[in-house]
Amino acid sequence: MMTLFIAPLGRTLDALFDAGVSELFEKFALKALKKLNIKPKNLHVDTNSFHVNGQYDVEEDWACVLLEHGYSRDGHPELKQIILQLISVAEGNIPTYYAPSGWELQ
Repeated sequence: MMTLFIAPLGRTLDALFDAGVSELFEKFALKALKKLNIKPKNLHVDTNSFHVNGQYDVEEDWACVLLEHGYSRDGHPELKQIILQLISVAEGNIPTYYAPSGWELQ
C-alpha cells in the first residue's frame, strides 16, 4: 500500500527543491509575521549539525547538497556533516529563515 504514495511524494519533494525550500519557508514566515502584526526587533540565530553516514553516488548534472568533513562538536571528525541555520524572531518565537550552511550546488 505504501508504494502508492512514493511517486507523488517524490514529485512533491522535487517540486519543493526546484522552487527553493529556504525561499518558500521565508515567504511563508514573512506572511505569518504580517498576518500576526509582529514587527521584529530582535532575532535569534541557531545552528545545528547533523552527521551523515554512507556513500552517495551523484550524477554530474544533479543539483545536490555537498556533504563535507568539518568541525564536529560531537567529537566525530571522521563523519561527514551538514549544518542547518535557523533564524527566529524573538517576539513570538517564530522561525523566519531555515537553510543549510557550508554547502554548494553542483
